[in-house]
Order: sequence, then C-alpha cells, then structure tokens
Amino acid sequence: DFYGELARDWEFGDQTESQRRKVVKKIIVPRCYGAGAKNIAINNLSGLSFLNRLSDEQKIHLVEDGIEQIETRVPALRTFRHEVQQLIRTADIPNDGELAWPMPCGFEVHFRPVHTDKVRFKLPVSRVRPDKTAHLVARYVSDRLHKEQIRNGLMAHVVHSTDACVAHFIVAHTTYPVIALHDAFAAHANNVHDLREKFVETMVTVHGFYKPYQYF
Repeated sequence: DFYGELARDWEFGDQTESQRRKVVKKIIVPRCYGAGAKNIAINNLSGLSFLNRLSDEQKIHLVEDGIEQIETRVPALRTFRHEVQQLIRTADIPNDGELAWPMPCGFEVHFRPVHTDKVRFKLPVSRVRPDKTAHLVARYVSDRLHKEQIRNGLMAHVVHSTDACVAHFIVAHTTYPVIALHDAFAAHANNVHDLREKFVETMVTVHGFYKPYQYF
C-alpha cells in the first residue's frame, strides 16, 4: 500500500494515519495526471472535512509539501512531468491540427481539444409576450486547437492510454474469461495467480519498452 506507506512517514497537523492516507491519495492521483498544487488544493482537498479549518493558502502549502514528499520517493513522477512539458514545447502543432499517436496494442490515440465560439442572442419568451425576451448562449465548435488544454491534459491522456493498452493486452492474451474495469481485473479464483503474473509482466513490458514520445 504505497499511499499508506507514505502516510506513515509524512506527519502534518494532528491528522490520523488514515486521514493522512486520504490526503496522500488526493494528491498523488491528480498529480500523475498533471495537476498543479493550487488546482489539487482547491478541487481535490475540498471534500476532506477534517481539513476544513485550513485556509486555501494553507492547503496549497500542504499540497506542495506532499508533492515534494511523493516526488522525492518516486523521482519518475517528476521526470514524467518534465518530459511531457518538454514534448509540448518542442512539438510543432498547427493551430488546426491534433496530437495523435499509435499504441503497441494496435489502437490510436487522438487528442484534439478545440476552442468554442460563443454567440449570444435573444428570443421572445412566447408569442403572447413577444416583448419579453430570453437571453440565450450557443457554443459552436471551431477548428482552432486549444493549446492550453493540451498543456493541461496531455499527461492524463498518456497515462490513460497506456493503462488501456495494458488492459487490451491482458484481455487479448488470456485463454479464460477476464473482467476488466479501468485498472482492475477479475477472474475465476483458479486463474487469479496466472492473471496477476500476466498483469505484472504486461505492465513492465509496456512501460519498459513502449516510448510514446517518439511518435509525436
């Protein structure tokens, strides 16, 4: 239990070990997807009632400390973030293009967040009262690539697509029924040991040999 191990070593405030574990998990998951300290503090720690007495600034400092603890323990997280940031800086993406890359399992990932154009207009509320109008807003999808959303979302897309690739390989290479739900797998008790071995082998193979950045 990585969350629990880190919670035992990282002491802050008067929280219990169980509460610290919840904080650790709330920081690690969005951090792996590219979120910054402020975003995590506001959007992820807000649901933890035992932290309600902390101000937003104190929560941000808590997250920054947690990120340092986590990335010191697992330097690959910091390395991954820097690699993606470097990729975004060097990738030549046209304004009307997209990011797309092949996966070793045979699927392709297409990431194309675009800007939307907002149009405001008025319509009569009814035929009886044409003088009374309602203010409406319509959003039309444009062809312009939203590069800020690429910067904020590329890490998550790389993580999710790689996890999906692991799942595809496991399901394709087993000879018995397997239930896959995101990053969890289920099988008959007789096959659990084999499934666990396949999962570890596939995870190591995909993360060790697959280099998604070379396809950008």
